[in-house]
Amino acid sequence: MALTVKKRKINFLYLLGTFPVLSETFIKREMLELFRDKRLNIRVVYFRRGDKKIPIEPVFGSKLWYFKPNRAQLIKVNAVEFLRNPLKYLDLIRLVLFGRHRPFNRKSIDFGALLIGAALSHEIRNLEIDHTHATWATWPATIALVLSRLQDVPFSFTAHAHDIHKRQMLLKEKISLARAVTTISKFNQEYLRGLVPLMYRSKISLVYLGVNFKDFRFSQKRKANKVPLILAVGRLVPFKGFSYLVDALDLVKRQGKDFRAVIIGGGPEFQKLRQRIGKKNLLGNVRLLGALPFKGVKKYFEKADIFVAPSIIEPLGGFDGIPVVLFEAMGAKVPIISTRISGIPEAVADGETGLLVKERDAEALAEAIRTLIDDRKLRERFGEAGFRRARKMFDLRKNVEEFKKVILGGMLN
Repeated sequence: MALTVKKRKINFLYLLGTFPVLSETFIKREMLELFRDKRLNIRVVYFRRGDKKIPIEPVFGSKLWYFKPNRAQLIKVNAVEFLRNPLKYLDLIRLVLFGRHRPFNRKSIDFGALLIGAALSHEIRNLEIDHTHATWATWPATIALVLSRLQDVPFSFTAHAHDIHKRQMLLKEKISLARAVTTISKFNQEYLRGLVPLMYRSKISLVYLGVNFKDFRFSQKRKANKVPLILAVGRLVPFKGFSYLVDALDLVKRQGKDFRAVIIGGGPEFQKLRQRIGKKNLLGNVRLLGALPFKGVKKYFEKADIFVAPSIIEPLGGFDGIPVVLFEAMGAKVPIISTRISGIPEAVADGETGLLVKERDAEALAEAIRTLIDDRKLRERFGEAGFRRARKMFDLRKNVEEFKKVILGGMLN
């Protein structure tokens, strides 16, 4: 009788910068779904502590590793790693020193990532890591690259938005050296493929982020409000475009439409936005709630008649990839109004699941809002069509399965 040898689990290192972060719920969802795969032994390494008020699910348990060596440890361990692999270490210094960074001051951050990566390499030397993945293409992916070179272990990374369009840190070099690159929109995929020679383009795969549709099983069937409720959710930063939403709501009110609006999110634009709401005499119509956990946001999705994501492109290049909140609105069957930038048209089919307008155009935004306020049946049609589209394209479990196939390939067999 032949003996069957039990195959050991794949030792998988998942790197991210800061944890937990309220606006990065999509990353936590991805990790939770990965934890379900019994073939994987996952360690999550993060380097900056996030918001302590955000609860962390018990399943994370011993999988989480906050890694922040002090300066003395960094110097000592990097000296050890240099003596162990002098040629590899010097090659990494050369890569950071002469590699491409935009803006240039990001080079100093990558030198820090080199030191951290070498220290982490020393710590994991006996863990038999099979693969390292970093979410964000900036310094977390640099750490993954350092681990890969020092440990001879393949790495991959996920590219989102600002980490490739606004801040580039050895981006072309990372693509050429990685086993695989995933990105969250076709818009990003085409951009990244345009950066590198033909031989590397097949490495770059589109894998959409996703949501768990069980989160949107509401206790009651959706009913339209007598006074339509308009919802917007996101960090209060300029590229989210909320100032244009306030201006649009001012126009809608001046044209005699009755509505309520709720903006959920925290960030540096909070006071400025509150002042704008007051200046436009919208305090009776618009509530600015600040940041809420997903459970709180979900309650408003259940009540909302219209969802608005007025994203813009900043002069310095900051913009959304595809806001995951769009998938959440679609899962909740709420019709969407958004803008024609980046990957948003991949999620929102204009005239089928919602309405898309030109960015920075408050009048066009107001016209779209008026259209949906006046047409309840159109809202219902968009909501149902959006739900079907989301189930097809943005199912968390299905997309994480695709993610694993792309970055791990035959290792899963």
